[in-house]
Amino acid sequence: MKTQTQTTMTSFLVSKIISSSSKLLSTHTHKQKFLQILHQILRITLYWILFFLRLLPSLYPNPKTPSRPFPFDDFSVKREKDINQEAAVNGDSTSVCRALTQILSIMNEIPVSSRKYELVRSLAETLIDDNLKVGSDVLRDINCTVLSSAFAKTLQQLESAVLEEVKEGPSEYRLDRVMHTIRSYSGRAWALLGEKAGVPRRDAWTAEKFAAELLWLAKKMSTCGNADVSVSSWGSASRLAWLSLSAEPRVQGSLVKISAFLIKEARKIGQTYEMKRDQKDDNGDVAKITKKHDEDREKKMKLLMSWLPFLCRASNGTDAPVLSTSDRVEVERAIEDLIGMFKKDQQEKVLSLWLHHFTSCHLSDWPNLLSCYNSWLDASRKLLAI
Repeated sequence: MKTQTQTTMTSFLVSKIISSSSKLLSTHTHKQKFLQILHQILRITLYWILFFLRLLPSLYPNPKTPSRPFPFDDFSVKREKDINQEAAVNGDSTSVCRALTQILSIMNEIPVSSRKYELVRSLAETLIDDNLKVGSDVLRDINCTVLSSAFAKTLQQLESAVLEEVKEGPSEYRLDRVMHTIRSYSGRAWALLGEKAGVPRRDAWTAEKFAAELLWLAKKMSTCGNADVSVSSWGSASRLAWLSLSAEPRVQGSLVKISAFLIKEARKIGQTYEMKRDQKDDNGDVAKITKKHDEDREKKMKLLMSWLPFLCRASNGTDAPVLSTSDRVEVERAIEDLIGMFKKDQQEKVLSLWLHHFTSCHLSDWPNLLSCYNSWLDASRKLLAI
């Protein structure tokens, strides 16, 4: 009987110990889950606090700055600054210069989704075309000056937008993805409020918009006979070309369009100066034309050296090709013609650069310059055989 009582007591104690351990473990598990949830809440709360702190400067400007009626606070100063950047033009033509500068500045600021965007763009096209129809050199120079300034400004904005896009990069963690989504929707909400208040929406500052405007400006500059400036500026944008390799496919497609157009324009510039040099033979002005021809050749060299790697590796469209088959062939022919204008050592630099990037990218087979490469090899062999 005594032995049975001891056994019962032992069983009771063991069960109590197990029960207490289970309760402690359960309590610890619940506390751990609670701490994890609390940690996530604190992180999200901290993000929102930082988000609103970043937003405050735009909602409440510095009180030390002179206050103006919103949203026209910076309009007068900005318009005067843009106009002062243009070349001084004498006479009544300054009003035309100011008008075109203002219109292009507004077009640069308002979003594409705005119903006023097409109106402003149409107004700019009409003003530029009417200046050309008059046939005045002064008005043509106004077009060239203002368009060149707008092209340089938009090119700088495009590079900044692509750099910002590349900096963000892919989100590696779940919370980062959530915050990226929150940032996106918050930006859209702020953009909607801004549009109602007359402030440009955030999507007005996207890389895709700037790329589309650059293409439009380049075409207008070509119409005004100022394509060499756009070719030179685009050729100098080697940093943009490098950054764009990490940009979104749609942005890359827009940049492919610009590069293709300016490569074709660069070929025309070369043909124009060849004709001028032939015409100047009798006037003894060959040296001046030859110098200009050499300068333009350097610009075209920079254009290909900067953008050929991008063309070999960039996306040519997701849903549909950015360039049609005929356009792709035409661009290849234009590149070959440009290479044919270069000296032998320049040809080697361009073609070796093309071969490296063309063979390194397995997703694209354009531009295919194999025939041009073989022609260069044949010409090099003939030089050695002499």
